[in-house]
Amino acid sequence: MVVRRAIVALWLALAATAADAATIHLVSNGWHTGLVLARADIPADRIPELADVGDAAYVEFGWGDRDYYPHPRPTLGMALSAALTPSPSVVQVAGLTKEPAAARPGFEIIAITLEPEALAALLDGLEAAFDRPANGPALAVARGFYADSRFYAARGEFHLFNTCNTWVARQLEVAGVAITADGVVTAEDLMSRLRGPPTAERPRSQER
Repeated sequence: MVVRRAIVALWLALAATAADAATIHLVSNGWHTGLVLARADIPADRIPELADVGDAAYVEFGWGDRDYYPHPRPTLGMALSAALTPSPSVVQVAGLTKEPAAARPGFEIIAITLEPEALAALLDGLEAAFDRPANGPALAVARGFYADSRFYAARGEFHLFNTCNTWVARQLEVAGVAITADGVVTAEDLMSRLRGPPTAERPRSQER
């Protein structure tokens, strides 16, 4: 009887842990990567900019050069300038009404499971990316590529060795996913490190 109770208690503990875990998605179009989280996993007070994405069930976050990333028709000159000259950055927040695979057809998508502590660390990193005034959300500097999306002023400078893919890799690293952001420049650099079942470690402190 004692053994049976212990087994039941262990099963309940494992079930509770599984229920608390969150699944995020790393998405790539072959050039740019982003992170998709279920909106239910994002406390509203952490990312007030979510007020601009309607009733979306999922939210995608991406980061990039302030001039190149939001431009509907970026030129080669803009790309070279963004890569070779450190420049201000933006965060794109996009609402998705469908699951990532349905919302981003043709994208490579990797699902990653995060325990509550790791998810909290990731949210710290995402929150720290916005360049916000003392009180209130970050300034929306341009409309996004999708119906429910905006570009917001962000922290950090974009350049060849600190790209959108470097930024995503750093967010995952801080959350405890077993990769390093060192050497990540392209989308393939990042995706190749995470193909297969990624493992998670203890989250690291976010560098401000």
